[in-house]
Amino acid sequence: MRPTKPDRLPRRAKNLDDIWGHEENGNSVNHKLKSLFLEIGTMGSVGRDFYAPLPGSKQGGMHIMKNCFIKLFAACLGIMTTCLFAEQRVYTVGVELIPFMPYSDVVEKKYQGILRDILDGFAQEYGIKLKYEPLPISRLYAYFYSGKLDFKMPANKYWQKEIKEKRNLKIKYSSPLVHFLDGLMVKAGNENKKIEEISRIGVVSGFTPWEYLDRIKAKNLSTRENPSIVGLLEQGILGRVDAIYINVPVGQFYLRESLRNSSGLIFAKSLPHTKSHYHVATLRHDDLLQKLNKYLDRSKSKLADLRSRYKIDNY
Repeated sequence: MRPTKPDRLPRRAKNLDDIWGHEENGNSVNHKLKSLFLEIGTMGSVGRDFYAPLPGSKQGGMHIMKNCFIKLFAACLGIMTTCLFAEQRVYTVGVELIPFMPYSDVVEKKYQGILRDILDGFAQEYGIKLKYEPLPISRLYAYFYSGKLDFKMPANKYWQKEIKEKRNLKIKYSSPLVHFLDGLMVKAGNENKKIEEISRIGVVSGFTPWEYLDRIKAKNLSTRENPSIVGLLEQGILGRVDAIYINVPVGQFYLRESLRNSSGLIFAKSLPHTKSHYHVATLRHDDLLQKLNKYLDRSKSKLADLRSRYKIDNY
Protein backbone atom coordinates (compact mmCIF):
# COMPACT_ATOMS: atom_id res chain seq x y z
CA MET A 1 0.00 0.00 0.00
CA ARG A 2 1.49 3.34 -1.03
CA PRO A 3 1.76 5.97 1.67
CA THR A 4 -0.68 8.84 1.51
CA LYS A 5 0.83 12.00 0.08
CA PRO A 6 0.90 14.90 2.51
CA ASP A 7 -1.43 17.78 1.76
CA ARG A 8 0.28 20.43 -0.27
CA LEU A 9 0.45 23.95 1.00
CA PRO A 10 -1.76 26.39 -0.93
CA ARG A 11 0.02 28.11 -3.78
CA ARG A 12 -0.89 31.48 -2.37
CA ALA A 13 -0.33 32.13 1.34
CA LYS A 14 -3.86 33.16 2.24
CA ASN A 15 -4.10 31.62 5.70
CA LEU A 16 -0.64 31.47 7.24
CA ASP A 17 -2.09 31.00 10.72
CA ASP A 18 -2.48 27.34 9.73
CA ILE A 19 1.24 27.18 8.91
CA TRP A 20 2.91 29.39 11.54
CA GLY A 21 0.38 29.14 14.35
CA HIS A 22 -1.57 31.88 16.09
CA GLU A 23 0.06 34.67 18.07
CA GLU A 24 -1.46 33.60 21.38
CA ASN A 25 1.98 32.83 22.78
CA GLY A 26 3.49 36.10 21.55
CA ASN A 27 6.02 34.44 19.25
CA SER A 28 7.61 37.52 17.65
CA VAL A 29 9.82 35.42 15.35
CA ASN A 30 6.82 33.66 13.83
CA HIS A 31 5.00 36.97 13.54
CA LYS A 32 7.82 38.62 11.58
CA LEU A 33 8.30 35.70 9.23
CA LYS A 34 4.56 35.33 8.65
CA SER A 35 4.27 39.02 7.77
CA LEU A 36 7.03 38.66 5.18
CA PHE A 37 5.38 35.65 3.56
CA LEU A 38 2.02 37.41 3.48
CA GLU A 39 3.69 40.30 1.67
CA ILE A 40 5.21 37.90 -0.85
CA GLY A 41 1.85 36.14 -1.25
CA THR A 42 0.17 39.45 -2.02
CA MET A 43 2.56 39.98 -4.91
CA GLY A 44 1.77 36.53 -6.25
CA SER A 45 -1.91 37.44 -6.41
CA VAL A 46 -1.28 40.15 -9.03
CA GLY A 47 -0.84 37.50 -11.67
CA ARG A 48 -0.91 39.69 -14.81
CA ASP A 49 2.07 42.05 -15.03
CA PHE A 50 4.66 41.31 -12.34
CA TYR A 51 6.56 44.50 -13.16
CA ALA A 52 3.43 46.69 -12.97
CA PRO A 53 2.83 48.77 -9.82
CA LEU A 54 0.83 46.93 -7.19
CA PRO A 55 -2.46 48.43 -6.01
CA GLY A 56 -1.75 51.28 -3.59
CA SER A 57 2.01 51.27 -4.42
CA LYS A 58 4.27 53.09 -6.87
CA GLN A 59 6.72 50.16 -6.92
CA GLY A 60 6.55 47.11 -9.14
CA GLY A 61 6.14 43.62 -7.78
CA MET A 62 9.70 42.60 -8.63
CA HIS A 63 11.13 45.46 -6.59
CA ILE A 64 8.95 44.68 -3.57
CA MET A 65 9.72 40.95 -3.91
CA LYS A 66 13.44 41.75 -3.78
CA ASN A 67 13.00 43.85 -0.63
CA CYS A 68 10.98 41.08 0.99
CA PHE A 69 13.62 38.47 0.34
CA ILE A 70 16.32 40.79 1.73
CA LYS A 71 14.24 41.24 4.89
CA LEU A 72 13.64 37.49 5.09
CA PHE A 73 17.34 36.72 4.72
CA ALA A 74 18.27 39.28 7.39
CA ALA A 75 15.65 37.87 9.79
CA CYS A 76 16.88 34.29 9.31
CA LEU A 77 20.51 35.38 9.72
CA GLY A 78 19.66 37.18 12.94
CA ILE A 79 17.87 34.14 14.31
CA MET A 80 20.78 31.85 13.44
CA THR A 81 23.31 34.23 15.05
CA THR A 82 21.22 34.52 18.21
CA CYS A 83 20.94 30.75 18.52
CA LEU A 84 24.66 30.28 17.93
CA PHE A 85 25.71 32.62 20.74
CA ALA A 86 22.95 31.47 23.06
CA GLU A 87 24.05 27.85 22.80
CA GLN A 88 27.81 28.41 23.17
CA ARG A 89 28.96 26.45 26.19
CA VAL A 90 31.00 27.90 29.04
CA TYR A 91 33.56 25.51 30.54
CA THR A 92 34.38 25.82 34.24
CA VAL A 93 38.03 25.61 35.27
CA GLY A 94 38.62 24.98 38.95
CA VAL A 95 41.73 26.81 40.24
CA GLU A 96 43.48 27.26 43.58
CA LEU A 97 42.35 30.04 45.90
CA ILE A 98 45.82 30.83 47.24
CA PRO A 99 48.43 33.48 46.44
CA PHE A 100 50.94 31.56 44.33
CA MET A 101 52.47 34.05 41.92
CA PRO A 102 53.94 34.04 39.34
CA TYR A 103 51.73 31.02 38.61
CA SER A 104 48.40 32.23 39.96
CA ASP A 105 46.57 34.46 42.41
CA VAL A 106 43.11 35.97 42.93
CA VAL A 107 43.17 39.75 43.26
CA GLU A 108 39.86 41.62 43.67
CA LYS A 109 38.01 38.45 42.63
CA LYS A 110 40.03 38.22 39.40
CA TYR A 111 42.13 35.15 38.68
CA GLN A 112 45.53 35.99 37.21
CA GLY A 113 49.05 34.68 36.58
CA ILE A 114 50.91 32.72 33.91
CA LEU A 115 48.56 29.73 34.13
CA ARG A 116 45.60 31.90 33.15
CA ASP A 117 47.56 33.63 30.41
CA ILE A 118 48.40 30.27 28.84
CA LEU A 119 44.84 28.95 28.97
CA ASP A 120 43.34 32.26 27.81
CA GLY A 121 45.57 32.16 24.73
CA PHE A 122 44.26 28.70 23.88
CA ALA A 123 40.62 29.69 24.47
CA GLN A 124 40.93 32.79 22.31
CA GLU A 125 42.42 30.87 19.39
CA TYR A 126 39.68 28.21 19.45
CA GLY A 127 36.77 30.47 20.36
CA ILE A 128 36.13 28.67 23.65
CA LYS A 129 34.53 30.34 26.67
CA LEU A 130 36.15 29.60 30.04
CA LYS A 131 35.04 30.49 33.55
CA TYR A 132 37.65 30.32 36.33
CA GLU A 133 36.35 29.23 39.73
CA PRO A 134 38.86 29.78 42.57
CA LEU A 135 38.41 27.29 45.42
CA PRO A 136 40.27 26.20 48.57
CA ILE A 137 42.47 23.24 47.68
CA SER A 138 40.47 20.59 49.55
CA ARG A 139 37.19 21.76 48.00
CA LEU A 140 38.84 22.04 44.59
CA TYR A 141 39.70 18.34 44.65
CA ALA A 142 36.25 17.39 45.96
CA TYR A 143 34.44 19.36 43.24
CA PHE A 144 36.69 18.00 40.52
CA TYR A 145 36.38 14.36 41.59
CA SER A 146 32.58 14.66 41.79
CA GLY A 147 32.33 16.07 38.25
CA LYS A 148 31.23 19.60 39.22
CA LEU A 149 34.14 21.10 37.25
CA ASP A 150 35.06 20.66 33.61
CA PHE A 151 38.78 21.14 34.24
CA LYS A 152 41.25 21.47 37.12
CA MET A 153 44.36 23.64 36.94
CA PRO A 154 47.09 23.19 37.99
CA ALA A 155 47.16 19.41 38.04
CA ASN A 156 49.76 16.66 38.16
CA LYS A 157 49.26 12.91 37.91
CA TYR A 158 51.34 12.33 41.04
CA TRP A 159 49.19 14.51 43.30
CA GLN A 160 46.78 12.49 45.48
CA LYS A 161 47.76 9.43 43.47
CA GLU A 162 46.50 6.89 46.02
CA ILE A 163 43.11 8.61 46.34
CA LYS A 164 42.65 8.69 42.56
CA GLU A 165 43.56 5.02 42.22
CA LYS A 166 41.25 4.03 45.08
CA ARG A 167 38.31 5.84 43.44
CA ASN A 168 39.24 4.50 40.00
CA LEU A 169 39.13 7.95 38.45
CA LYS A 170 39.95 8.08 34.73
CA ILE A 171 41.61 11.49 34.65
CA LYS A 172 43.21 12.83 31.48
CA TYR A 173 46.12 15.26 31.65
CA SER A 174 47.29 17.82 29.13
CA SER A 175 50.82 18.31 27.91
CA PRO A 176 52.95 20.42 30.29
CA LEU A 177 51.87 24.06 30.67
CA VAL A 178 54.88 25.32 32.61
CA HIS A 179 57.54 23.81 34.86
CA PHE A 180 57.93 24.25 38.61
CA LEU A 181 60.78 23.70 41.04
CA ASP A 182 60.21 22.63 44.65
CA GLY A 183 63.15 22.66 47.05
CA LEU A 184 64.82 24.28 50.02
CA MET A 185 65.71 27.97 50.26
CA VAL A 186 68.29 29.01 52.84
CA LYS A 187 70.10 32.15 53.99
CA ALA A 188 73.05 33.19 51.88
CA GLY A 189 76.15 31.31 52.98
CA ASN A 190 74.20 28.15 53.91
CA GLU A 191 73.53 26.95 50.36
CA ASN A 192 76.30 24.33 50.54
CA LYS A 193 75.15 22.74 53.79
CA LYS A 194 74.64 18.98 53.81
CA ILE A 195 71.24 17.48 54.52
CA GLU A 196 72.48 16.18 57.89
CA GLU A 197 73.06 19.78 58.96
CA ILE A 198 69.39 20.68 58.38
CA SER A 199 67.28 19.80 61.43
CA ARG A 200 64.15 21.92 61.03
CA ILE A 201 62.41 23.22 57.92
CA GLY A 202 59.43 25.51 57.39
CA VAL A 203 56.61 24.51 55.03
CA VAL A 204 53.41 26.13 53.81
CA SER A 205 50.39 24.61 55.58
CA GLY A 206 48.94 21.81 53.47
CA PHE A 207 52.07 21.28 51.36
CA THR A 208 54.15 18.10 51.56
CA PRO A 209 57.98 18.12 51.36
CA TRP A 210 58.10 14.87 49.39
CA GLU A 211 61.87 14.63 49.13
CA TYR A 212 62.25 14.79 52.92
CA LEU A 213 59.43 12.49 54.08
CA ASP A 214 61.79 9.64 54.98
CA ARG A 215 63.88 11.87 57.21
CA ILE A 216 60.72 13.33 58.78
CA LYS A 217 59.32 9.84 59.49
CA ALA A 218 62.68 8.81 60.96
CA LYS A 219 62.51 11.94 63.17
CA ASN A 220 65.77 13.24 61.75
CA LEU A 221 63.96 16.33 60.50
CA SER A 222 61.11 18.37 61.99
CA THR A 223 58.72 20.75 60.23
CA ARG A 224 57.13 24.02 61.18
CA GLU A 225 54.04 25.04 59.20
CA ASN A 226 52.98 28.54 58.25
CA PRO A 227 49.71 29.42 56.46
CA SER A 228 51.33 32.40 54.73
CA ILE A 229 54.05 32.25 52.08
CA VAL A 230 55.35 35.67 53.13
CA GLY A 231 55.31 34.57 56.78
CA LEU A 232 57.24 31.45 55.83
CA LEU A 233 59.87 33.50 54.01
CA GLU A 234 60.26 35.76 57.06
CA GLN A 235 60.83 32.69 59.24
CA GLY A 236 63.68 31.66 56.97
CA ILE A 237 65.21 35.15 56.86
CA LEU A 238 65.06 35.48 60.68
CA GLY A 239 66.67 32.04 61.14
CA ARG A 240 63.74 30.50 63.03
CA VAL A 241 64.13 27.46 60.76
CA ASP A 242 67.23 26.12 59.00
CA ALA A 243 65.51 26.23 55.62
CA ILE A 244 62.10 26.59 54.04
CA TYR A 245 60.55 24.15 51.58
CA ILE A 246 58.81 26.05 48.81
CA ASN A 247 58.22 26.42 45.09
CA VAL A 248 61.40 28.36 44.26
CA PRO A 249 59.95 30.77 41.63
CA VAL A 250 57.12 31.51 44.08
CA GLY A 251 59.58 32.17 46.90
CA GLN A 252 61.64 34.48 44.70
CA PHE A 253 58.51 36.36 43.58
CA TYR A 254 57.36 37.23 47.11
CA LEU A 255 60.90 37.99 48.28
CA ARG A 256 61.12 40.49 45.43
CA GLU A 257 57.58 41.90 45.34
CA SER A 258 56.40 41.70 48.97
CA LEU A 259 59.54 41.80 51.14
CA ARG A 260 61.73 43.82 48.76
CA ASN A 261 64.58 41.48 49.66
CA SER A 262 65.52 39.39 46.62
CA SER A 263 68.72 38.08 48.23
CA GLY A 264 67.16 37.27 51.60
CA LEU A 265 66.99 33.56 50.77
CA ILE A 266 68.56 31.55 47.95
CA PHE A 267 67.88 28.16 46.42
CA ALA A 268 70.00 25.33 47.87
CA LYS A 269 70.49 23.44 44.61
CA SER A 270 72.81 20.85 46.19
CA LEU A 271 70.00 19.58 48.45
CA PRO A 272 67.15 17.29 47.27
CA HIS A 273 64.60 19.06 45.08
CA THR A 274 61.94 18.28 42.45
CA LYS A 275 61.47 19.78 39.02
CA SER A 276 58.20 18.89 37.31
CA HIS A 277 55.30 20.48 35.40
CA TYR A 278 51.80 21.81 35.88
CA HIS A 279 49.05 20.42 33.64
CA VAL A 280 45.32 20.78 33.00
CA ALA A 281 43.19 17.80 34.06
CA THR A 282 39.71 16.66 33.00
CA LEU A 283 37.40 13.71 33.52
CA ARG A 284 35.32 14.07 30.37
CA HIS A 285 36.66 16.58 27.82
CA ASP A 286 39.41 14.63 26.13
CA ASP A 287 38.59 16.30 22.78
CA LEU A 288 39.36 19.78 24.14
CA LEU A 289 42.46 18.46 25.85
CA GLN A 290 43.76 17.26 22.48
CA LYS A 291 43.19 20.73 21.02
CA LEU A 292 45.03 22.26 23.97
CA ASN A 293 47.98 19.92 23.37
CA LYS A 294 48.17 21.01 19.73
CA TYR A 295 48.06 24.65 20.79
CA LEU A 296 50.88 24.13 23.31
CA ASP A 297 52.99 22.32 20.72
CA ARG A 298 52.83 25.12 18.17
CA SER A 299 53.06 27.97 20.72
CA LYS A 300 56.51 27.22 22.16
CA SER A 301 57.88 30.65 21.33
CA LYS A 302 54.87 32.39 22.91
CA LEU A 303 55.17 30.21 26.04
CA ALA A 304 58.89 30.99 26.32
CA ASP A 305 58.08 34.71 26.20
CA LEU A 306 55.55 34.27 29.01
CA ARG A 307 58.04 32.36 31.18
CA SER A 308 60.61 35.09 30.63
CA ARG A 309 58.11 37.84 31.50
CA TYR A 310 57.10 36.05 34.70
CA LYS A 311 60.75 35.23 35.55
CA ILE A 312 60.22 31.47 35.64
CA ASP A 313 62.98 30.54 33.19
CA ASN A 314 65.75 31.32 35.68
CA TYR A 315 65.78 27.82 37.19
